[in-house]
Amino acid sequence: MTERTNKKSFPTLYTGTFIAVIALHAITGWALANVKTPDVTIAEPNEVSPLEIEMITPIIKKPEVVEVQPTPEPVIESKPKPVATAAPQPKPEPQVKPEPKVEPKPKAKPEPKTKPDIKPKPEPKPPVKTQQTQQEVQAKKAAEQALAEKQQQAIINAQKQAERQAQENARKQAQERINAQELAKQQEIARQQALARQQAENERLAQAEKAREAAAERARAAQEAAQAKAEAAAANSEPVSFSGSDASWAREPNFEGLTHEALTLNLRFRVDKQGNISNITVTGSNDRRIIRDAKRRLGRSKLNPFIQNGVPVTGIVNLSIAVRS
Repeated sequence: MTERTNKKSFPTLYTGTFIAVIALHAITGWALANVKTPDVTIAEPNEVSPLEIEMITPIIKKPEVVEVQPTPEPVIESKPKPVATAAPQPKPEPQVKPEPKVEPKPKAKPEPKTKPDIKPKPEPKPPVKTQQTQQEVQAKKAAEQALAEKQQQAIINAQKQAERQAQENARKQAQERINAQELAKQQEIARQQALARQQAENERLAQAEKAREAAAERARAAQEAAQAKAEAAAANSEPVSFSGSDASWAREPNFEGLTHEALTLNLRFRVDKQGNISNITVTGSNDRRIIRDAKRRLGRSKLNPFIQNGVPVTGIVNLSIAVRS
């Protein structure tokens, strides 16, 4: 039975292991697809904006015209001529040269302002790879390579984890199968023990039933015999004689203080099937008071019924009592 169970469980075990490996590979692929690649930011070199040249029309200022005032000729005071003296030759006066007049230059006509040509901004040229950008590119390549290695290592780790998980699942399934077999054995043993206990209990109950039936049979036979004896006793209504030793008092009489002298009284009385006392006869004294008092006290007492053959019967009792003062 165990070998057949093991043969049936092997395909289930391999199928479960195969499904677990496929599920782990799918989970690993999903995890790798959702891994966020760290953004490697490469700082772009500062863009040199092109020079914009704007044509500016020079502003020509008008020359200032300075009016030159003619210098007034100096006034020479004439001195009085000395008398009888020869007049000295006057020195020639220096001629003052007039300053040349500066003629104003003709005004230059302002040239009309021309609107500067608006040149479109040149498209930014791609930045020239400097040493810094090359290092950044190398750093980006190194980061991508490290990320690829990390992803590859993650795939390898996931595969190893899947293999370990599959092995662990196989081990657990094998252990569960062993535990199930052991549990089945224990359950079978418990079932056998329970069956044995049930059989023992059934046998005990059967024996008890037999004993109960035998006791019931004996009780029925005894009841039938007692009923037969009762019927026989009822048919025979004559009382049975009993001695005082056969009597069993249910309520014993008290004869203390009956007389001041010691004497022995002989009592004869009838006891019915309920133990009641009647038909009392007292002898042994001629004192009527003593006889009357003895009858009264004895009539208040009671005996247990007399039993013969399992049935109560009417009895006649002869009893002697010694009365002490």
